[in-house]
Amino acid sequence: MQVINPALRAERTSAPAVRSVTVLGANAVRSALSTVDLLKRGNGQYRVEAVTANKNAADLAKIARELKARLAVVADPSAYGELKAALAGSGIEAASGEAAVNRGGGSGRWIG
Repeated sequence: MQVINPALRAERTSAPAVRSVTVLGANAVRSALSTVDLLKRGNGQYRVEAVTANKNAADLAKIARELKARLAVVADPSAYGELKAALAGSGIEAASGEAAVNRGGGSGRWIG
């Protein structure tokens, strides 16, 4: 008869912890786009806290929606209106400027 410690069995069968991540430069370079693809295929392993980009609000909003990010930040304040409009009704917070990028980067692991 084999006796298995129930605590060890639970440890082996429990789902991996969900990791909070932030994607910096989400639409800028090939590596960031690969990261976005990885997160989309993550099967619930990742919670995207924030995505950031320099000024391409339309692409950033699309990525934020795909990843169900909590926050989307565009560094260029002149692109804020476009980002906010593109995210209307999504429940995703829009922000702009250097301070907002720093806030977004501090909300999870940095990826990208």
